[in-house]
Amino acid sequence: MAKMLWAVLQVGLVAAWLMMNGMSSLSTEDALTVAKNLYAPDPPPYPVVSFNTLSTNPRQTYLDLISRIRRLLTDDTLDPVFGIPRLVNRDSAVPNTRRFLLVELINSNQDTITVAIDTTRLYVVGYRRTNEATDTYEFRYFSDAEDVDTLFPDLEHIVLPFGGSYGALAQAGGSRSRTPLGLASLEQAIMDLEADNKPDLARALTVIIQMISEAIRFRYIEHFVGNLIRRQVVQVPDQTTLDLENEWGTLSDRIQHSVDGTLDPPVLLTNREGIRNSISTVTRGLALQIGILFFVCNRSPNTNQLSLISTGGGTNCTNITEPIIRLPIEKGSAQMEAAGDTCKNIGEPTIRIVGRNGLCADVRDGFYIDGNSIILWPCKSNEDVNQLWTLKAEGTIRSNGKCLTTRGGQTGGYGRLNRN
Repeated sequence: MAKMLWAVLQVGLVAAWLMMNGMSSLSTEDALTVAKNLYAPDPPPYPVVSFNTLSTNPRQTYLDLISRIRRLLTDDTLDPVFGIPRLVNRDSAVPNTRRFLLVELINSNQDTITVAIDTTRLYVVGYRRTNEATDTYEFRYFSDAEDVDTLFPDLEHIVLPFGGSYGALAQAGGSRSRTPLGLASLEQAIMDLEADNKPDLARALTVIIQMISEAIRFRYIEHFVGNLIRRQVVQVPDQTTLDLENEWGTLSDRIQHSVDGTLDPPVLLTNREGIRNSISTVTRGLALQIGILFFVCNRSPNTNQLSLISTGGGTNCTNITEPIIRLPIEKGSAQMEAAGDTCKNIGEPTIRIVGRNGLCADVRDGFYIDGNSIILWPCKSNEDVNQLWTLKAEGTIRSNGKCLTTRGGQTGGYGRLNRN
């Protein structure tokens, strides 16, 4: 507070000096404006992007904003996973200049707020606003925000009366399932953050978190909001949006720990038709809906491998040749230690193996005898063991203990079972 009072006093003194020294034509208001600019806070060290609701093409400007932020926050030293970029590793030494990103939001009244986003998780941690009572800047942040001391260090820091989780925001201002999104909602949110009404603050931040952070995380949400802006309407988020928001952490973890794209256990998501599905595979359609993942572990091409096996006409689970399924690096491996990364050990998921035609790999007639054929058969919804395969960490694929192998390892060779 003392720092703020001293800044206000300095502004007043400079304004008086300007009016007495050759600039008497300035009004008191103009002199104060000039003086305030002289004592404006130093620009922050973090990247700054901006969005104005009065843009001539707000939808395209919005989409460009989200794409630009996604590019800024992608860690180019990490390989994409199924084509999905990843954020910087939170446990590594994140440079101070990359710890946060600032998004300046301006509405038609020229109200301006600057939102601070954690670059390792895309959490909104707080915002800078103008205190209308004192006509000075201040920084407000969530009660559960981390590492905010470096944000706007010259400003007064004020803790908000609630946390940044959706549960805390709903308790303070109402559920996000009943909070409309769209350009008009963003316009109002910017205005509400200039005031002090607790429910309005919570609702405003709920809007901004979904329209900015969640849109960066998911292309689906980015285009959902973009279409609302194009149609000049507001609308509450659909169930697909809510499910994706709830499952970003789970999807980030399971996709990066997946075995050849198998999610274990599956993730429940609602599709556009409102049907809730169990998603067990990273399909191209799913990958295209995700904008970015938070970093979980290093998927190096030189990882532990799970291979389809050629027996060369033999009858045992040996002579592993061309690997087609790969496991993430095990904890404690030399590669991981060299990279300074940590990952949990991968499990041994039991799955159905589904071809592009939608048929499942099936042990013919359920006979578990050496040499029995593996055929493609309509997938079952029950737990019949002859369509269930366990991806073993030691490098085999097994059904009921028997190994999946190929005869001869040549074009046209069929899949078959063999003993341990």
